[in-house]
Amino acid sequence: MKSAKLFSTLLLFVSVFFLTQPAHAANAGKGKIEIIITSNTTQHQLDSIKTAVALKGIDMDIEGTVRSKAGQLKNISGKITCSPKSSATFSSDRVGTITIAIKGSSIKVDVKDLPAE
Repeated sequence: MKSAKLFSTLLLFVSVFFLTQPAHAANAGKGKIEIIITSNTTQHQLDSIKTAVALKGIDMDIEGTVRSKAGQLKNISGKITCSPKSSATFSSDRVGTITIAIKGSSIKVDVKDLPAE
């Protein structure tokens, strides 16, 4: 189980660092970063993603998370900022998949909630 979590964290790290170019003003439009958050995303993985995108000049603020007793991510809200004029918020109270795509100063957020119980 630990090796699976380590592998998924490494995979996120690799996708954010090595498969993208810097997304700051000098490279606007050249690099693309994709962040995927699911109900299985751990707090450690969220922290790793925040650190990785910060190194690209992107601020990711997670305002709140709620987890089930089993550790599944149930609720999340946050904001991602590429520049003073480019930011987006995201929120889900039934986390399925949240995809955040950043290219230059353009941010696209796609939230797919789980069905209501």
